[in-house]
Amino acid sequence: MLGRQVFKTLESMPGITAVPVDRVTVDLADAVETSRYFASVAADAVIHTAAHVGGIGERVERPGSFLTTNLRIDDSVISAALDNGVRRLLYISSAGVYPADTPQPITPDALLTGPIEGPMEPYALAKIVGMKRCEYAKREHGVQYTSIVPTNMYGEGEETNLKTAHLVPAALGKVHAAKESGAPSVEVWGDGTARRELMFAPDAGAWLARIAASDVELPDALHLGSGDEMTVREIYENVCAVVGYEGELTFDTTKPSGVPRRVLDSTAANQLGFAELTSFDEGLRQSYQHYLAITGA
Repeated sequence: MLGRQVFKTLESMPGITAVPVDRVTVDLADAVETSRYFASVAADAVIHTAAHVGGIGERVERPGSFLTTNLRIDDSVISAALDNGVRRLLYISSAGVYPADTPQPITPDALLTGPIEGPMEPYALAKIVGMKRCEYAKREHGVQYTSIVPTNMYGEGEETNLKTAHLVPAALGKVHAAKESGAPSVEVWGDGTARRELMFAPDAGAWLARIAASDVELPDALHLGSGDEMTVREIYENVCAVVGYEGELTFDTTKPSGVPRRVLDSTAANQLGFAELTSFDEGLRQSYQHYLAITGA
């Protein structure tokens, strides 16, 4: 999702040759194949958005897969970048790397200050290792490798499979299906009180492309957040309004809700021009239109 938005912006920038990488082009979990590909491309900068991702349900069911696959991908990409002289790399991490009880809004120095929220742990552990790899590479080799920690993103290119989708696309899919079938209610995991900060992926992608193409010095870690925060219940209510569903929401409190609140301190990114972001209402409307287009609904 994010990589697609980054590439769109890079394509429109004069003097930039953007080279996208997908699963068909190269298996990024294969270190030898990845290094060979990097050597053939001879990139000046890399924006590393690749990861094995999914929603809370899949993380609970397949924790080992989340951990090991992401460790392999990150080791292949970061090692290949170093081996092939890439001087600038933006590593996309996750806000889930921070402890469950971190004071809000979260600052980068909260990393490794406490235990991670249970269902997020396998993915977060891999991302923490990736962040530290970049920090150490910067220290040892003098390269500009920076970890970008985004808040919850949504937008074009989202996973629509309800078993693996994140919060917003999962909500869109469930509510749309309920509307089409005439179901009287939609089930939501948890009690609906957990608060989440949401960001439209095209906003993040456009900014990352510009930063990657610049020579501005960046800190070891940089947060990207929108300040657009609401409860899970409010998110589903907004989705119902956009979809035009008039049924009820039911909350399954036997299922995990995730951390009670997760909001990032994005002051540093704002000072570097990360501002004037798309509102949730508008982003959600665009996301639903894209969902209808790609699913043929």
